[in-house]
Amino acid sequence: MQHTHIPVMYRDGANYKSYGTMVLEGAISPAQIVELRRYLSENGFGTPQFKPLALGMAHHAYGEGGWNDDHDHPWHDAFLDDIEIVEGPQCFGDYIERPGTVDEFIAAVKKQSESGWGED
Repeated sequence: MQHTHIPVMYRDGANYKSYGTMVLEGAISPAQIVELRRYLSENGFGTPQFKPLALGMAHHAYGEGGWNDDHDHPWHDAFLDDIEIVEGPQCFGDYIERPGTVDEFIAAVKKQSESGWGED
């Protein structure tokens, strides 16, 4: 079975970085990448971002000694230009997330985008 690997990174306010991979079931199409990019937030530097907690996924800061109000925030970068389609579930990185199929993930991101990603 094919899987879509989306590299992700969390960078806190002190520039500490943590890398991981989202592994989606199925192969994402170029049109789906365009759709996903449209629903993700923009970090101001051209990199799409998402809030993993809003999608039911783990936040990378929680695995690195807990939340620090001085440095931590809810956003993670998604490197859509570096997506890989692989056979089998091979994964690399500090954190691995499996949020379901490509269609399920895009639907969840769309829902959060339409709600403003939980912004007050």
